[in-house]
Amino acid sequence: MNYTQSTSSKNITRYPHNRIHFLFTLLLCLITLSGFYIPQNASAFGGKKKTPEEQKIEDHKKAAKEYNKGLDKVDNARKHAEKSDSTFAFNYRATQNAKARKDYQRALEKFDKALELNPQMHEAYSERGFCFRKLGMLDESFVSYNLCLDLKPDYAPAIEYRGEAFLARNQLDSAKVALLHLERLTTENASDTTYTLYQATLKAAIQQYQLLFFEK
Repeated sequence: MNYTQSTSSKNITRYPHNRIHFLFTLLLCLITLSGFYIPQNASAFGGKKKTPEEQKIEDHKKAAKEYNKGLDKVDNARKHAEKSDSTFAFNYRATQNAKARKDYQRALEKFDKALELNPQMHEAYSERGFCFRKLGMLDESFVSYNLCLDLKPDYAPAIEYRGEAFLARNQLDSAKVALLHLERLTTENASDTTYTLYQATLKAAIQQYQLLFFEK
């Protein structure tokens, strides 16, 4: 059944289609010329402006989401790399798997976004360094590891990752210094098995390196 409006047609103002289009275009021009905008930290409909602390909290939440997305990409890259890279359990070298490399590059984009939102996120610098290392970009890798350790000197993942990066540069002595650092942290934090895990991982990587290059 068709809808019939009871109001008399003579009481209804009708605008030709081209006039409506003209008015809409004019409105858009006026908005543009007036410099109308919605601030990033304000509601679109007149909400109060966020305080710096509120904005910081919101940015940190967004940073955490980007960081987690990056970790997902790293996990995908590891799975691809396992199919074609070295059969050694602890491979400190760059991956040659095309799919893995693409995922590491995508992970980098997520970590970069996280750091834009929260420049103090040391975890993102560490993972960023890992991605660069697996892409064979050692200079960039060391920059990221160093930035991480500047923020948190005893962050075990970055110490271990940088130790493996030293091996990729054939700097065995520096890798051993990193291992000593992890051994000290393991002793000081005996109840935390995290340090033991990273210490064991770097130790295995050093042993692998020594076997490959007949070091003793």
